[in-house]
Amino acid sequence: MESDLLLASRMVEIAEPVGELVRALGVLAVARTIMSYNDDQDLIEKVAVLQEYVERSRMFPDRDYTVVIRKAISEVVGEIQWALKSELIMSDVERNRRDLLETSRTYTANQGILFAD
Repeated sequence: MESDLLLASRMVEIAEPVGELVRALGVLAVARTIMSYNDDQDLIEKVAVLQEYVERSRMFPDRDYTVVIRKAISEVVGEIQWALKSELIMSDVERNRRDLLETSRTYTANQGILFAD
């Protein structure tokens, strides 16, 4: 019974870092996609830090990088959220600019019609 608990405990210890690595790789994939069209230096720096910890955890599997990987993931996710929010804001600004331009054209055209009589 005690050996079963020990085995279960060890499995949890092994699974936790693996789970963080999988999560880190997913976050890195998303970040790289954003970096392919966005030159955000903060995101680039934070991705480099996370990538370094992932590589170290592979090179030194006997060391536990779970805490620092979690922190790095959190920082990269924060930068991803910022980049996506910025993109949404820019999309809204562009949409508002197009709407304003169309309204201006319509107004100008209507004024021309009114003054043409």
